[in-house]
Amino acid sequence: MSNDAFWNQVNSLDTPGKVENQVGSITLLSDGNIEYEGSYTSDLNASQLESIADGGFTSIYAGGYGNYAALTVLRHR
Repeated sequence: MSNDAFWNQVNSLDTPGKVENQVGSITLLSDGNIEYEGSYTSDLNASQLESIADGGFTSIYAGGYGNYAALTVLRHR
């Protein structure tokens, strides 16, 4: 895999799955939670960890070198 600016993605909870880049991966589970592993994931701050724990994810992306993203449905607390 090259360092081109492209993103591997899982677009829907209907097809949960895993996307990877050169240094790690992110997995969308059918319940809207995510799992992640690899380089840079230990650098997450408290706010990021709280957001991940809240779940509700609908899409995930991995691209470039150590870049990850996950989308959620907007919820009111």
